[in-house]
Amino acid sequence: MLVLWSRETLAADTGVADGGSRWGGITLAHNVGSRTEADQVIDLARSLGPRCTGARGDVLRRLRGGFRDLDGHAWEVAHNSVFGLGADGSVILRLP
Repeated sequence: MLVLWSRETLAADTGVADGGSRWGGITLAHNVGSRTEADQVIDLARSLGPRCTGARGDVLRRLRGGFRDLDGHAWEVAHNSVFGLGADGSVILRLP
C-alpha cells in the first residue's frame, strides 16, 4: 500500500527532523493487527538500539511509534482502526 503525505506533515508525524540531505522524506511503515502488537514491535525495536523518534501515542485514529533503524531509515509502527490486515498481510479497507 502506498500512502503519500507532504514532506512537512510526514516529518512532524514521525518526529524526524527534516534536515534535507540527512532524510529523504520517506518513512517506512509496519502496520500490525492490534494495539498490543504495535506496543510489542515498538518495544522490540527500542531494545535493539535504534534511535526512537516521535512519541508513542494515538494520532489520526492509529496507535503509532517511530524509530530510525541502524542505517538511518525512518520507520513507523502503527495499528490503524480504519483498516485491518488479512491473515496473509493484505490490507482490508473499512470505509464508512
